[in-house]
Amino acid sequence: TWHRSLSDLPPGPILLVAHELYDALPVHQLVKTERGWCERVVERAEVDVPEHFQVMLSPAPSMMAGLMLRARLEALKTLEEKQAVTKVELCPQAWTLTQDIVKRIAEGKGAALIMDYGAEGPVGDSLQAIRKHEFVDLLDETGTA
Repeated sequence: TWHRSLSDLPPGPILLVAHELYDALPVHQLVKTERGWCERVVERAEVDVPEHFQVMLSPAPSMMAGLMLRARLEALKTLEEKQAVTKVELCPQAWTLTQDIVKRIAEGKGAALIMDYGAEGPVGDSLQAIRKHEFVDLLDETGTA
């Protein structure tokens, strides 16, 4: 049976097995600029481009940077490592989902096996689109990748 959220599951023990679960969640991608940490955003293109959208940087530092960036960079051990980071992806939904999974297991017993491949530390540029096993532009034929 498919469920839209953990709260839809009946009470009791749970065995959760997930592969690349967090990769299906939306991310905020921040880029270090002279203005501060700006977010990559999708906006309507001023010129005629396919799909009429373009990826660009926010004109001002992102509120997301102030809210979550410090916690993400704390995983780095040295100041040099922190200063070398130029892109960071943040996913508030991943943090919320993880807390919900932990709460559900604590309340009803159970276990979770969540497999997700990736590098250790802050991820900066994993946002991608794949169609028919090929990498494509994020905005190429939106919704088909």
